[in-house]
Amino acid sequence: MAKCVWVGLLAGIMVLATGFLIDQLQLGLPVIFYINIAFYMIFLALIVFLPNPRREPNGESKRASLGKIRDLFKQRGFIMFLLVTIFWAIGESSIGGFLFLHIKNLGGSSTLMGTALSVSLIGEILTFLIADKVQARLGPQKMVLLSFVVMFTWLTGLSLIRNPGAIPFFQVFGGAGYALMQSGSVAYVNKRAPREIGTTAQSIRSGLFSGFGTGTGAIISGLIYESAGSVVLFRSMSFVVLTGFLLGYVSLIRKNNKSNNIF
Repeated sequence: MAKCVWVGLLAGIMVLATGFLIDQLQLGLPVIFYINIAFYMIFLALIVFLPNPRREPNGESKRASLGKIRDLFKQRGFIMFLLVTIFWAIGESSIGGFLFLHIKNLGGSSTLMGTALSVSLIGEILTFLIADKVQARLGPQKMVLLSFVVMFTWLTGLSLIRNPGAIPFFQVFGGAGYALMQSGSVAYVNKRAPREIGTTAQSIRSGLFSGFGTGTGAIISGLIYESAGSVVLFRSMSFVVLTGFLLGYVSLIRKNNKSNNIF
């Protein structure tokens, strides 16, 4: 957790610094790519010093099998859970891809864009710090549903704000929602998946969330943005997120009304 906090702080500082460089020193947008390349080279060098993975006491790591993965998908409610997270990723991708364009359309500067992202990272860090307490109080399912409430509030607010200077103060919702979704969904999958396929199950979750969900959302967001603009985009995506919340809520009600384990 401490490492995540330091990484988040560093990212927030660099985003804010990049916005300042673009606005004040007139270095232009290409400076973003140069900074990105520099950090990727640092990360590549650090990989060399990563420790080797620990093995089981018998010297052999347990491997995932297709049968165990198939059984995981047969668990009641698991596919519904993955579908719910995809809805969240679709909504979030509209902000990740078009927030800066929205700020620019409202008359905001590159420094304001960097500030907005930095505030979002602060909200993410603070929420990750208390994620264990939230999970202990609500449980993974309700934690995920709470992330939908936060995301819906974020998208609705962005569609209503007309003063770009107010957006950074609202960005704390973004980081909080992301931290709630990631913490809750990881905990849920970890609880449902057998130990020997835990990493595989998390990879499936991450691939559908960050890959399929975000990619699909980016395409849909691009089409809406080109035809109707960012205000309509964020408002439309708020209804997508609301749909995901309702699916998750209905599944949670079904779980509470039955003795079997349904999301």
